[in-house]
Amino acid sequence: MKVRWQFYFDYEDLKFEKTYAYGVTVTPEQAEHFGLPRQEFEADVTVGPDEEEHGSVVQRGKLNITLPGNGKQTKDLAYSIAMSLAEHITFTQARIKLDGGFISNELLPETPEEEAAVGDKRFSWVMQVREVPEKIPFDHTSLQKVTTGPLIKQFNEAKNAKSPVDRFIGLFKILEDSYGGKPVKASFKNSPELQQIAFQYLRITESGTQRQISQAEFEKLIDDLVNTRHECAHLRSSTGFGITYGDARVRSDVEPLLIPLEILAYAATQRRSV
Repeated sequence: MKVRWQFYFDYEDLKFEKTYAYGVTVTPEQAEHFGLPRQEFEADVTVGPDEEEHGSVVQRGKLNITLPGNGKQTKDLAYSIAMSLAEHITFTQARIKLDGGFISNELLPETPEEEAAVGDKRFSWVMQVREVPEKIPFDHTSLQKVTTGPLIKQFNEAKNAKSPVDRFIGLFKILEDSYGGKPVKASFKNSPELQQIAFQYLRITESGTQRQISQAEFEKLIDDLVNTRHECAHLRSSTGFGITYGDARVRSDVEPLLIPLEILAYAATQRRSV
């Protein structure tokens, strides 16, 4: 069984005369890292225009990646190849931006047995949706005292950073500035104010109900935040240390921590800027 993943991207300064085909070698070590059988194989990759919109500056491109396996088995590897290819084109030629809004895959059965097993379930897709928050009434009382604390701008810039890695590092700096010491983990865990913020605002959802975060969960969160910041801020690619832009761990390790980190950073900023 094979599966063909389809990604879309936007570009401005490139011109694709046609769709280009490549073979990408996946080593046994890479295959094992992404949960596939430890063996070398070649991924088929095509990249080119989708439907050119003449007269528009921003054009639409399409990236296809064909891998052995099904959608669930190959998802992380497909995303990794797509992000790596986009970064390589951006670095060597001109910027392309992957569209994470709609990503599809098609199963490609290779035997009659696989054809029968797939049936009419050849296609599936991933849609990234974002809940539109309710509009917040303007609070005129918040402008009775306007402060110029550096943490306000730090928080705003960090929250709006495009990369989850940059967002994480920027928000973490607020905790470091407010509660940091040596060692960092101990200073965070021993801060009465940071503990109070965590117990007041962080909630765990279980069986549809929410509860306050526990002491043990607070301490584990601090461990995860500090460890992840270390890997985001420091890179030793020769030894495999560090989380780079486009690394699969951005989705698995960094992004899940952004919500509690933003809550803690916001509360810390608020207390020092009011």
